[in-house]
Amino acid sequence: MRTVLIAFDGSADAEGVVRRVIREARGDGIDRIHLLNVQTPLGGYISQFVGSRVVREFQRDAGQAALAAGERLLEMAGCDYRTHVRVGDAAPTILRVAGELGVSQVVMGTGGPGLLARLAQYLLIARVIRRASVPVVILAAEQRPAGFEFPVGSSGSTVLRP
Repeated sequence: MRTVLIAFDGSADAEGVVRRVIREARGDGIDRIHLLNVQTPLGGYISQFVGSRVVREFQRDAGQAALAAGERLLEMAGCDYRTHVRVGDAAPTILRVAGELGVSQVVMGTGGPGLLARLAQYLLIARVIRRASVPVVILAAEQRPAGFEFPVGSSGSTVLRP
């Protein structure tokens, strides 16, 4: 059973990743797609003013809202999928969930527009690739700025261009 985990942040770039995985699923027979949103933990300072239940609900709702566009695409394509919202540091959380689900591949995008957003995403990608026990496929944004590329190379990991 071939299963894929897509790290999904709700951005237009992430939607493009889902579209590309859907196309691949139709051709290569992906059995199940897992869509994961990782919420950043809110600091202890917040808990001084807001109860932990409220914080958990907020993070769950924010994660579900971020996943909505990806879910819509997968639903329209008729794919077998599951959604997951977790709270934690993104890289170890992605890797932990990939292990829990027994996926055969992790798929990530290169990030949204803007240099800082892309830099943050590339740092996340590097952390995931370094510790991954399954192949990590990086799908480049469809509208990548000219001359701006991040080469990723590791056993089983690649950068794909549209």
